[in-house]
Amino acid sequence: MFTDSRVQPLQEQRTKKVISVESKTFKYVQEKSEDFLALFPHRYDFIYAPHPNPKEKPDWRSENRYPLSDRQLLAGEYLYGVRFEQETQYVLLDIDRTSPYHPQNAPLVLNRLYEALEPLGITDHITCTSSDSQGLHIYFPITKAFNSWKLSKAISIALGNAGFKLKLGQLELFPNPKAYSTDETPSLFNAHRIPLQMGSYILDDDLQPINSSQTHFVRVWKMCQQRNNLDQQQLKRLLKKAKQISYQLSNNASKFLNDLNTEIDAGWTDYGQTNRLLGRITMRSFIFNHIIEGTAPLEGKALVEKIVSVAKALPGYKDWCRHQHEIEERATEWARCIENSHYFAYGTAKGKYRELTGTNQVDNELDYNQQQAQETQAKIVAAVKDLRSKDALPEAATSRFKALLKYHIGGASLYRYRELWHPIELESNREESGLQMTAFEDARTEGANGLKNPTSLLPPTDGNLPTDKGLGDSDNAIDRPEGNNSPDPVQAVRDRIKKQLADQQQARSLAQKTPIALPDEAANLIHRRALQRMRDFLLSGEPILLIEVGQWLAKQPQRVRDELIFQEDERQQALLYDLAAISECLVALNCSPWEVRFQLEERYGKSLILELTIEERRAWVGTLTQ
Repeated sequence: MFTDSRVQPLQEQRTKKVISVESKTFKYVQEKSEDFLALFPHRYDFIYAPHPNPKEKPDWRSENRYPLSDRQLLAGEYLYGVRFEQETQYVLLDIDRTSPYHPQNAPLVLNRLYEALEPLGITDHITCTSSDSQGLHIYFPITKAFNSWKLSKAISIALGNAGFKLKLGQLELFPNPKAYSTDETPSLFNAHRIPLQMGSYILDDDLQPINSSQTHFVRVWKMCQQRNNLDQQQLKRLLKKAKQISYQLSNNASKFLNDLNTEIDAGWTDYGQTNRLLGRITMRSFIFNHIIEGTAPLEGKALVEKIVSVAKALPGYKDWCRHQHEIEERATEWARCIENSHYFAYGTAKGKYRELTGTNQVDNELDYNQQQAQETQAKIVAAVKDLRSKDALPEAATSRFKALLKYHIGGASLYRYRELWHPIELESNREESGLQMTAFEDARTEGANGLKNPTSLLPPTDGNLPTDKGLGDSDNAIDRPEGNNSPDPVQAVRDRIKKQLADQQQARSLAQKTPIALPDEAANLIHRRALQRMRDFLLSGEPILLIEVGQWLAKQPQRVRDELIFQEDERQQALLYDLAAISECLVALNCSPWEVRFQLEERYGKSLILELTIEERRAWVGTLTQ
């Protein structure tokens, strides 16, 4: 049939509108004879996974574009799981095989769990194996539909009062007692796999498999429903207690939590996402975990364990995360960062509202973070020593950085403790300690000029003439001669840091009390050396050195900045100008070297500033100054 081309676009628009309306009202074809499938009516935002190999975990994925249909379930092409809607007629407890609450690890623990639920009117259940992993799924069907959030919150409190702790991978409750949200788009309940799929069987009272019949499951389900009549008064009492111990999320907090869930739940979809995902997991765990799971706020080792467990459970972790070998160290670094930041557990008097409290701790009793910091520093020292003993310690900073990564040391740790390994920092410490420096001029950052005058940076207005006397702690130098009896490396690092801080404080005090006027020639010499040192730092392209230049420039007049970047070679002058601008931006934005590296990898797929083209470099400067 002939159709006027001018009419066709109008027909297409009408067709699109029809499709749009149909997609919003679409309902999958229900199989009325399938009583088993009708037990799980909420089919939106379902999860699915290809059938795994025996003893392997499924690779679960989410689908929110369309509902899960009965016919998809009957086809059995994948494993499927469903979530909960506003009301539910059942709850589910998931107990892993390795959990302390599994009957093979504690034979009488299930009786105690059932007793905890009896006051709520929940007295009967169906037990199934969750899969061939021997975990348990215990279903508690109830007579009438009840608000999902209220029921899960009441059950979580009842279990908590009996001593049970809800925890990922040990004891999980479905629907989960998620934080109540005032937002119009609240977060989803967690999904669970539908029973009696591959590896799932109905168990008898002795926890022995009897069959996988859906008909038998429905029959037992209905019998349990008749017996499980919720005690409304007891539920109200528990929910009243829940209001007393939980916090009402503000609209901003609800939005923040929902945004975190949106970023985290999708997991890894490509390479280069580990840092951002770990950062988001850390924020959610530190700020909101006590609200989401009804536990105490996380800190220290518990926070690290939570970050690691969530990361490993996310989709795509095994396929896309290239830091699986150091995931615990990365999690430790992120935990330390957030605990030292302005963030705090929601609803607690911390952060800028932190209460002043006394402490009776002995100085030498280190908390978890301090222990981790000392262990990391000792690990770096040991790695440098091992490379030296093998005559394999690279002279260039970037090569040395990559070599140390092979010792399972995180990049953020190397940036933080650069004085323990960086050729410039390390050799400067050795000179200040009065040690002989024979190969220092060859030990430089890749792409930087040799430092002919590796003296301490002394601004022209406040400093003393350099002397030939060592200023450092030569007795506690990191790199001791071979054959020397060295003490415990952790204690050595700790002593070195304490002494270094004390020496710096003493030097500052002496400089303030006895200022010395320098002759013009000596002052000019120091000034020229400072400029050359700063140029070398800029041309290195290393974020840790650029930040030092930025801090130095902040104290200098404009003429000094002009002197720093002036070069006869216009290309090199342009490079110095860009690098100086970057250094000032990094200081103004309080960016860490690790954040710089992450931004470069995320935006340009490059890890070094000097790898950027002129256009990329200036575009990046533009984003920093916005």
